[in-house]
Amino acid sequence: MNLRTPLPLLPTSLVLALGLGGCAPAESPRTGAPMVVVTVFPVADLAAQVAGDALQVETLLPPRASVHTWEATPGQIRSMGRAAGYVTVGGGLDGWLEDLGADTPGMATLRLTDGIVLHRGGGGHEGDGTGDPHVWLDPILVREELLPRLTDFLVRLVAPGQAAALRSRSRALADSLTALDAEIRSRLDDLPRRDFIA
Repeated sequence: MNLRTPLPLLPTSLVLALGLGGCAPAESPRTGAPMVVVTVFPVADLAAQVAGDALQVETLLPPRASVHTWEATPGQIRSMGRAAGYVTVGGGLDGWLEDLGADTPGMATLRLTDGIVLHRGGGGHEGDGTGDPHVWLDPILVREELLPRLTDFLVRLVAPGQAAALRSRSRALADSLTALDAEIRSRLDDLPRRDFIA
């Protein structure tokens, strides 16, 4: 195999889906804005898109780190103490942030999967019998459940005059998720088989 052969361009839907599923650092910190700490990049990316410049969104889990073996650095623990709030996925995925957050009573917190029935088959990430916590991989679940919860939480952390802008960005993101779901469905509709290897 020739390793210098350029890779084919990926469809927009696949690029977006991979972006929502990967682990990479969030945007660089914005000075002067309240900080929100989020455990994993896919959720931090959603938060950053809704927050705009109104909040500084920091991701705790570094690129390529495992949720099972990662340990917070002293700097990240200090960041937690300065944060206005933190967001976890729940479902047994990132309970370690809740343990860290327990040292900062009164901080605003959001566990995104509370009240959501999680599907079985989490690829080794199932916890506490809850099912698959990778809820960000379903555009409609994100649009209908995660995005409204996340938006309401972030609105609580900003000045009242910034709330309308956050809600406007949230609506635009919801529209893009609808379009993404439609594109994925149209690309998969004609497949003769539904089996796949992950």
